This record gives sequence, structure tokens and C-alpha cells, in this order.
Amino acid sequence: GGGAILDLTRQGVRARLDGSLVIDPNTVVKFRGARIELDHSTQLLAEGTQGQSVIFTSSLDDRFGAGGSFDTNEDAGTPGGGADPARGDWSGIYASPTAHVSLDHAVVAYGGGVSLIEGGQSRGFAALELQQASARVTNSRFEYNDHGQDGSGPAGRNGRLAITPATIYGRFTQPVL
Repeated sequence: GGGAILDLTRQGVRARLDGSLVIDPNTVVKFRGARIELDHSTQLLAEGTQGQSVIFTSSLDDRFGAGGSFDTNEDAGTPGGGADPARGDWSGIYASPTAHVSLDHAVVAYGGGVSLIEGGQSRGFAALELQQASARVTNSRFEYNDHGQDGSGPAGRNGRLAITPATIYGRFTQPVL
């Protein structure tokens, strides 16, 4: 499962084998060579509102941020403009069987790249990958993403099934898009 979280009850202590990651409106989450991976029976709720989106993007994307933190790689004064974000700067959101993803008023940008998996190998992932997982994606935008194929290699992804080029990839799922 998604790790044990203690739940105190009158009968004592028991493990809860599911969990949620809730991201509030107007939150910016920046990545570089990483992914969000949802294990079995977990959920990601990233539900913004009109004018207060939830942003998933590259750490090099200076378009988003607050309180002077737009320039997360501190390249604003660099001659030649510094480093710009690129397609595939981070992997994306990977949802295992029975996981659930809910994105509303969200932006997913510059994903679809590679990240480390067990054994120190780098493998590609789609910006949103649903492997027998459910999803609801509404009022959201996917932009500047790569196809998730870089580093996929013949060795596989340690039990994660292979994918074909896609921004949103689904296997045995019926998401609401």
C-alpha cells in the first residue's frame, strides 16, 4: 500500500493502507528529474479554482511562483538569459492500479521526461500516466510536455508496464477528461 498511517480507535491502533496528497488552490509545485508516484489505493487531489490554479512544472519555469520565488534557479541576471525550461524536465504523475487522480483548474507543464527508479536506472514516464487507475481531469491544461519515451530502454521499469508516446497515457482505465 501507500505506507501505514496510524489511526487511533477505541479498539486500539490500526494501520491504514491508503493515503492522500491534497494540493491547495494557487500552489506551484516545481520539479527537476522527479515524479509524483501514487501507490495502490492512494489519491492525488490537486483542485484549484478559476484564477487560482494548481501548477506542476519544471524548476526552470520562471512563469510561476510567489514572493520573489519565480526564479528558482537564480538565472534572471545571467548574460544570455540563463537556463530555460524544456520538454521533459520532470517525469510527471504516475498512478498505480486502484489509485485516483483528480486535477481541476491545473496546469501540467514540461513533464514527460525521465526520473530515477529502483536500481539507479533512469526511465521515461508520461506527464500523466494512469495504469488501471481512475482519474478526473477538468478545466486543466497540459503544455510543453515530452512523450515519456526517453530512457525507457529494453530493461523495463521495474514492474511498471511500458507505455507508448503520449502526454496522458491510460491503460485499462476510463478517466473523465
